[in-house]
Order: sequence, then structure tokens, then C-alpha cells
Amino acid sequence: MVVLGIGVSLFQSASTQFVGGTNVLNTLASGGTLPVPYYVYILIACATLLISILWTLLAKGVWKHLNIFAGIIGGYLIACCIPGLINFSSLNVVVDGLVQIEKIISYPHVTDMVQVFFT
Repeated sequence: MVVLGIGVSLFQSASTQFVGGTNVLNTLASGGTLPVPYYVYILIACATLLISILWTLLAKGVWKHLNIFAGIIGGYLIACCIPGLINFSSLNVVVDGLVQIEKIISYPHVTDMVQVFFT
């Protein structure tokens, strides 16, 4: 009964994310344009769900429990193949003989956490 209650409480969030998230819905409501057609978000969500289900059915042993992780990785790889869907410009990688990896891996800063908790 508890699992059912949790599932029902997450239904609104899951359905919003299934169609692209709040940013996509707000863009559509305001009449803006999306970088890709709207149905692409739904197709990626269906493919991710299908990958998770197939992983559960086909994997054996301990590997069967990685179905959600397999779905996330599979959906992300599909999204990477669609031009304009994922924006990599904020990675700030410079290719002039030097590669700077500034924003790929980050950690929380104490000053940021203090501002959040005490403002």
C-alpha cells in the first residue's frame, strides 16, 4: 500500500517529465519554438521505458537489478544522437593544444550552501 501511495504521488511529476519537463511545456504554452519537434521528447521517453523493460526481461542474475540505470544510459545515448537536444556549450572545452575541463565535474561549494540555508 505504501508503494502504491508513493507511485500515485509521483504521477504528476512523471507525466510532466515524460513529455519533456516544465521548460518544454512553458515554451509551448507561451508560443515559443523548441529546438526539436515536440514528439521527439515522447519518443525518447518511450524508448527509455522500453530499454528498462527489455533489460528486466532479458538480463540474468544481479544484472537484472540495473534496469533503471540501463534505461537512463540508453535514453541519454539516444538523446545525444539527436542534434539540438543536448547543449554541450557550457562544458567550456578549449582545443588549442590544451583541454580545460572546468564544468564537467563539479562539487557543491560551502558558500553556496550557506547562502541557500540562511537566506
